[in-house]
Amino acid sequence: VSVLYWWGKKREGGGGKMPKLGGATKAAVVGDGSEVGLPAFDLFLNLILFLTVCGLAVIVAKEDKLLALRWCLWSVMVLTMIGKNSWLRMGYIIRSVAKISGAETQRLRLLNRKRIVNHLTLRVSMDDIVDTLLEKLRNLIHHNTVKLFLESRAKTILQDKAGDTIGALESKINWSAQWKHVPPGDNFRAKFFTVTTGYLNTSEKGIIPKPVLEGRLQWDDANQKNPVVWRFKSLPVRLNQTIARISSEMGSDPDDTVLIANADEAISCIFRALPWETGDRVIIITTPGESNTNFENISRWAEKHHGVDIVTYTVQLPCTDRYAVDFVKQSIRATMRGDSKSDIEAKVKTAGVRPPKLAMFHHVTSTGWLLPVSSLTSAFHSFGISTLIDGTNAVGHQSVDISSINCDWYAASCSRFLFGFGGSGFLVAAPLKHVCTFPLTVSYFDGKGFSKEFSYYGLRDFSSWLSLIDAFDFVDYSCKGRDSIRSYCSSIVKQANAVVKKKWGVPGPIQGTAFSMMPTYRVPGTEGLDDARAVDLQVYLAQNGVTVRVTSAVLSTPSPSLYVTCSVGMHSTLADFEHLTEVVLSLGGKFPQSYDTL
Repeated sequence: VSVLYWWGKKREGGGGKMPKLGGATKAAVVGDGSEVGLPAFDLFLNLILFLTVCGLAVIVAKEDKLLALRWCLWSVMVLTMIGKNSWLRMGYIIRSVAKISGAETQRLRLLNRKRIVNHLTLRVSMDDIVDTLLEKLRNLIHHNTVKLFLESRAKTILQDKAGDTIGALESKINWSAQWKHVPPGDNFRAKFFTVTTGYLNTSEKGIIPKPVLEGRLQWDDANQKNPVVWRFKSLPVRLNQTIARISSEMGSDPDDTVLIANADEAISCIFRALPWETGDRVIIITTPGESNTNFENISRWAEKHHGVDIVTYTVQLPCTDRYAVDFVKQSIRATMRGDSKSDIEAKVKTAGVRPPKLAMFHHVTSTGWLLPVSSLTSAFHSFGISTLIDGTNAVGHQSVDISSINCDWYAASCSRFLFGFGGSGFLVAAPLKHVCTFPLTVSYFDGKGFSKEFSYYGLRDFSSWLSLIDAFDFVDYSCKGRDSIRSYCSSIVKQANAVVKKKWGVPGPIQGTAFSMMPTYRVPGTEGLDDARAVDLQVYLAQNGVTVRVTSAVLSTPSPSLYVTCSVGMHSTLADFEHLTEVVLSLGGKFPQSYDTL
């Protein structure tokens, strides 16, 4: 390029013309207004120039493909100017391109530097756990149970009063007259629900009380009266009130709690926000017969897009809490050692010795087993591993105190035991994880902080969230509190255990689920049947008036068998379990298969 530029200058000064080679000489005006003759031989020279620039572009493409494309486009433009511009004009264009390329390179360097700093900041937050003395002291104050209880209660009352003061719209359910408490059982089911006898699958498909259905319609009606006033006046207050009610129930800080569609969306938010690097490792704790679809799917996504390795620890049930924690600790040591000769290492999928970044497990498994989440969280933190817990089957079922668990993230759907609609859930993030937790949708409050970003991330049907206020009121007014629900369910399960043991001839529910709201029983005569046959049996039972979860697992027998997990509530009666046992016995040991209705 420099030689061509010098040659053009020399020709301009000499005034001579090159010999004609198959074409007429033409005059072109340069930047200073003078004319320089150019022969048809320019075509050949321009072609050389174009090939030279393309060669440089190929080299540059290794660093920046966009910049290389721009170089090629400039070369094409130069070719179109044959016979109209002198070599001086070409030199001027080339120098301009060089200047633009330099500025572009500088801009890309600054952007890359900013990206690296942001990545490292998120990386530090991703790995950060409560381990220093100052962090432990701050965490102790932040998670004080009395403080959190008083704070959430105070915010609930203040948000309610503030809403009434400014005239914020809300649902108006007549709890004292229309929806007052009745004894649990058949009368309770007839008054508050639409399900029939045999519904024992709340853990998979939650049921919505009639007053909560009515409340959602009223929330929608309040929205439609004046959408603008609703959006800017009523909605923020009522959403904060909902968060305060959840925090009061779950023992979390309202500033750490945000509303989300469900646990799957919360897990997706976390995975997409974290700064993954190739070779990072994710641990999934599972048990026989457990449904880990949400954990497995998002981990495969991270494996596909970021090169993350998936490690699975399978805790055999039944077992004691101490055994589960010890097993996990030994598995972590073996994983971090990379010792392929270890018996435990043979049970996990692993590669290399890079320390894991995240561990995921359920608070209550899909078979009703309560895991020692506090001890497991402490065990993972001792190795510098962050924890993510799915509490969908725990909230409302068990007494949950998230602050005492001390996990990094706790996500749950409210559509099971909290009487919420599908599309209602919450996410609790520890203060150290606020920096690296974002909503999936980038909206108005991007970059405004954890709580603000999740307060509004796009237009949606907010009535499913706001109706959680009515769901909590339903528990308080119509059920006489959460303890009344658990007490009744425990009594029903005790009676059901005796009925199932007598009619099926099995030892009883799996140890650990005996007196919970999710007892699990082995179906007699199903040894050796796999997951496909479990689905067939579940479909058959549903067609015969029994809605229950069926799975194939190795629990109380050496070979796989079919198990039914029954989730109960205030609507449940002993007749539900009797109907279940009779339908199974009517099969006579010949279990259905390959239902087309699936």
